[in-house]
Amino acid sequence: MRKILLIGAVCLLLVLAACGGEEESGAQKCKTASDCKSAGTCKEAVCRSGSCSTVTKDNCCGNRKCDSSENECSCPRDCGKCEGALQLEGSRGRTTDAQFLGKRCESRKCIVLYDASKKKAKEVFTEFSGSGFKYNLYIKFQQPTDVSTDKVTVELQLKDLDDEKVQPPVTINEVRLQKGADIIGRAPTALIFDAVGSEDSQVVDITMDLNQPEESHKFTVYLDYEYTPLRTSRDGAEPQQVERKTFKYAVRDAITFIDPSLIE
Repeated sequence: MRKILLIGAVCLLLVLAACGGEEESGAQKCKTASDCKSAGTCKEAVCRSGSCSTVTKDNCCGNRKCDSSENECSCPRDCGKCEGALQLEGSRGRTTDAQFLGKRCESRKCIVLYDASKKKAKEVFTEFSGSGFKYNLYIKFQQPTDVSTDKVTVELQLKDLDDEKVQPPVTINEVRLQKGADIIGRAPTALIFDAVGSEDSQVVDITMDLNQPEESHKFTVYLDYEYTPLRTSRDGAEPQQVERKTFKYAVRDAITFIDPSLIE
């Protein structure tokens, strides 16, 4: 009998405990929202059908949703941080990090700009040889190159001239920059070299349309030139018809071009 009573008492305690747990886990009873406990950041307590519940507030920093009134600077918790490199579209739908363009906050707005302190002057050297003459060729540009303001400078110095093969002067008529078949800079000119050591330069404006605010490309420098070759005979060196030719030099490393007008 005692054993039966003991078992019954234990069962009763288990039932009461279960009921108590259900009461504690149940919704808080209320008549108005003021009867409900505070719901925390971006949560609002409401009283519905006599029970307390919570709803998420709109336009609240911390609701895990980037609302129309928020941005990366005003609410990085919901919208992400305004920092790091700008994401560029790569090949096959992949994204790549820009080398020079990054994001930062100004006046609570996330803007994209490039760090001018990273900009460096670059210079490439090669030799340009023709029939009876030789030049030192210097190509100067900025890395990165801003297509709206920066220019490429081509400098030439006549290093050697064989007066038995060439009648001075040697003239550069045009300097072109090309990306494949596309002209990205062109400067008709008249650089005249008539003696060893003479030098001159040409500044070329960049006329390049970018699809993204930062792109890397290789380019080739073309020099259209003309000179008068000499033919040696018994009577001495005789001038021949003027020859017009083109020298080209492909800059080995890719150059980074930026277009600030494409930055949103």
